[in-house]
Amino acid sequence: MLVAARETTAIRPGLYLVRRPGGFAAHMTASALHLRFVRDLAGKTLRTLGVETETIEDVRLVASELVGNSVRACGDHVPLVIEVDAGPSGVTVRVHDPDAKPLPRRPGTSLDDDQAESGRGLGLVDLLAPGWEVIHTPVGKQISCRLTTEKQSAITQPVPDGSPIRSESERKSRNHAAGRLRQPPTPASPPINSINPTS
Repeated sequence: MLVAARETTAIRPGLYLVRRPGGFAAHMTASALHLRFVRDLAGKTLRTLGVETETIEDVRLVASELVGNSVRACGDHVPLVIEVDAGPSGVTVRVHDPDAKPLPRRPGTSLDDDQAESGRGLGLVDLLAPGWEVIHTPVGKQISCRLTTEKQSAITQPVPDGSPIRSESERKSRNHAAGRLRQPPTPASPPINSINPTS
């Protein structure tokens, strides 16, 4: 079987990059410097692939929140794998850490709580990538989410007040204002291993 060559690069100590068609996987120890690099790389990669600016910024935010959750759960300098892959209908972001527990949990902080200093991260992920999931793997856990790039028709998005939604950002804004954050599905029995190195 022939396998397409992938570009792999050791960027600096603690950061190893695997480029692939449509995205990349960054193996890294968590640090502000490495996160900044991954956020910038996600922006450059997705721009090159023609992804909309709004979706790129959402991907960068979701990746930051998921890495932050992993650091809070596992500690500073935890080894992580961050994957960003673009496809025809969206961008998939996956963050893998080495500890199967603790699982991410929602602290119940409202996104519009101006007194809260933290606790909005998973609420933002819910808003930007509803349906995210936690998958247990043989070496830890992976949080996987998909951000859609398809613009949905206003006709198919009725809202309680009857006025049409004209854009994805308007839908997000209205859902935020109404406090409607969808809860991700809870799998009955998570797959043992979901890491697919070819995706």
